[in-house]
Amino acid sequence: RGDNVPALFADLYHEKTSGKVNSEIEASEPNTEDFKANKETENLVYFPKLFNDDQFHIINKLASSNGVLVQGPPGTGKSHTIANLICHLLATGKRVLVTSKTPRALKVLHNQLPEPIRPLCISLLGSGIEEQRMMESSVGSILNKQDNWNESESIKEIEKKEDLISKAETQRNQGSR
Repeated sequence: RGDNVPALFADLYHEKTSGKVNSEIEASEPNTEDFKANKETENLVYFPKLFNDDQFHIINKLASSNGVLVQGPPGTGKSHTIANLICHLLATGKRVLVTSKTPRALKVLHNQLPEPIRPLCISLLGSGIEEQRMMESSVGSILNKQDNWNESESIKEIEKKEDLISKAETQRNQGSR
């Protein structure tokens, strides 16, 4: 709860009180103010999972601060929200550090990430042999992706996806008239 947030983190705080986000609800359009704010700064939001307005508020808060603290009761979609945030931040060239009191919460979050993103995450969930193997696997996967990266293929793929985004925006704008 907000009253338990240390003063040092008060400006980073965002409480998830409702708005359960899961596969049972439809993705929502951001509210007009948030959407305009993102358009004005030419920032695209890269959410691979369903989203709600709270997630756009968090992205806007991140644009003007160095971090964000998402807190709320069980079942309000925090892991889902954090998975979307991680994907957006990685897609925009940012580094992300996620901490938790328990390894279980990090495992839940890891499972919320889209499959292609999971190998890019280095999880350090303990000091046992299995945890060491997980970390080595993550680092090995990152190094493998780096070794096999092809700039010209990546540029072509980015251009294709940007074209798809542009076409989707055009269709959405034509449909809203």
